[in-house]
Amino acid sequence: MPDLRLDHIGIQVRDLLRTAEAFERLFGYRRVTDPVVNTRHGVSGVFLEKPDSIPIKLITPVTPGPHAYGLHHLAFMVPDLESTLVELGVAGARTL
Repeated sequence: MPDLRLDHIGIQVRDLLRTAEAFERLFGYRRVTDPVVNTRHGVSGVFLEKPDSIPIKLITPVTPGPHAYGLHHLAFMVPDLESTLVELGVAGARTL
């Protein structure tokens, strides 16, 4: 089993700032980044953090079209990316 540590959870939302405000108000998270557009992936994103909790990355599409909303990704930290990708692939995981 590879040595994985969950780094953050990515959630795709319809309205980035409105959802960030709701996470701040309802769950005690705070924004730690301004919205950033990732042109390669066609999304805008913002990171939220809360003490003793896993960081959350909210993303929203910046390109038109049908989009799925909800859990988007789990991001892990690993000591050796290449060997971990091989191990996960052999085990049947989908990696990006």
